[in-house]
Amino acid sequence: MLATSRIPLSAGALLLTTVLGFGCTTSNLTQEQVLKTAADDLGCTVVDVEIVDDKPFQKVVEGCGSRLVYVKSCGGGASGKCQWKVVEHERL
Repeated sequence: MLATSRIPLSAGALLLTTVLGFGCTTSNLTQEQVLKTAADDLGCTVVDVEIVDDKPFQKVVEGCGSRLVYVKSCGGGASGKCQWKVVEHERL
């Protein structure tokens, strides 16, 4: 008879919750970064702007009478630092 190991249901649920939680945290962090950047770019507060279209490498933000389109731009080299840059600014 083969010995099998089983993860108790509660441990499996905890593992799944932890893995899914990391995904949500990353997404929320990205959204917070974009909203803060948009508020700074527009000279208003974060509560005055909202993401109206959310794609992995493009975010559309509206607020303070404007619509901004951001794209994720990653620099080359060893740092590989990524930033959200405005590629379109429209007054509403």
